[in-house]
Amino acid sequence: MTSLHSLRSLRSLQACGDRDLQAFIRHATTTDFRTETVIIAQGQPAVGAFLIVSGRCRAEVQRGDRRMVLGSLGPGDLFGELGLYACGQKRTATVVAEEDVSALLILPDALNQEALRPVIDELERRAMASVADRIRRSAAKARRFSDEDEDDDPSASWVASVMTSLRRLVGG
Repeated sequence: MTSLHSLRSLRSLQACGDRDLQAFIRHATTTDFRTETVIIAQGQPAVGAFLIVSGRCRAEVQRGDRRMVLGSLGPGDLFGELGLYACGQKRTATVVAEEDVSALLILPDALNQEALRPVIDELERRAMASVADRIRRSAAKARRFSDEDEDDDPSASWVASVMTSLRRLVGG
């Protein structure tokens, strides 16, 4: 089980109080993954998000027989967050443990739990900036990665889909 001390050390949750973090620990599920374990797989239905407590992961996409690494994730990073808002939609990337990883699984019902609101609000604030940055970097990499016309580039529709979800999320 994840400890209060381990959550307090995450920069993404430093603004949260102990009582809020304890409620979050009770609600989220601690999951541990061994090195090279696929945590989420591109194309699989999205259910929930993961907050990395310890360890490192890499995010990657597969296109045909080619694989592109999107980036590295570590303690305090949230991934799979669209699974909180677009549950059941296909995952857009694969995340693999680069070393042993401990993460908290956050399911969509957490968004409706009043006791979790302070922690969820903090994670959402940080996730919005992170998602926007990842979209920008991933779209640029995907354009370089693709040797097809931009009109046929699935990353373009993915970016449009994500931007639509973000606009709905923030009410824009």
